[in-house]
Amino acid sequence: MIILTDNVDFSLRYFNNLDLKKIKLNELPYEILSISKHFFQKENLYQADTNDDFWNLCIMVNEAEKSQYDLLVDLMGSNDINKYKIICLTGISKSLHGFRNRKWVSEQGNLHLSAFLKPNVKIENVSGVFLAYAAVSTLQAIKKSADYKSQPKIKWVNDIFFGNAKVSGVLAPTFDF
Repeated sequence: MIILTDNVDFSLRYFNNLDLKKIKLNELPYEILSISKHFFQKENLYQADTNDDFWNLCIMVNEAEKSQYDLLVDLMGSNDINKYKIICLTGISKSLHGFRNRKWVSEQGNLHLSAFLKPNVKIENVSGVFLAYAAVSTLQAIKKSADYKSQPKIKWVNDIFFGNAKVSGVLAPTFDF
């Protein structure tokens, strides 16, 4: 997996022992540049390679000008993106939103994750099932991350709560290509 970031400290919070090398955005191979230029506002970036067997590209932006989710949705029609499995992480942003474009407040210390996957098989009637699967997967990941005093729960269909506090929302659009 190729990791691209605009902030070394932000990346090292989530990936230990990365060998990040300073690069210029325009030095990236064309296919990766055509995707990455939409996410980064800076010319100077850092790149590392890992031995991840699933994801191809990880885009990490500490302070995102635009919603990475929206950028991925906009890029879905592009041939450049269709061969990659992409994960995007951002620390804070002024332009995040939830289901039905409800404003999502992004605070320092939070993690906002967007992912793009294109299965190699046709899946019938996937939209509702995929949203539920994404919410359950998020819940399981939270439960495995630490031993909490209370257990997180799903408020059907896409919100994760600890008690009365919402800690996560899941958006999972599906498209036919």
